[in-house]
Amino acid sequence: MARTTAGLASHDKEDIMMEFNSHIYETIQRNQRNPAMENLLNALESLGEPEEVLHTLIADKTLNKAIPTFNPISVFQAISLNLRNGFIYNIFALL
Repeated sequence: MARTTAGLASHDKEDIMMEFNSHIYETIQRNQRNPAMENLLNALESLGEPEEVLHTLIADKTLNKAIPTFNPISVFQAISLNLRNGFIYNIFALL
């Protein structure tokens, strides 16, 4: 995760970590009848591949940061990330 989020500001990295932690915590709390390790593994599995999840979160963070600045470079990077993610998801949808 550290490598994938390297280009983000520290508060954005913290937000992403908190989102992951929150998902894990909520999954464990919903299934308290199961053993803790099983709940943890289920939570991690339900998140999906970290690289895929992170690309979507990074694209959203980049877009939210670029919009108020109107910096052409930031806006282009954000649009590029979102288009790549959208293109990949469209291909998977067709399969």
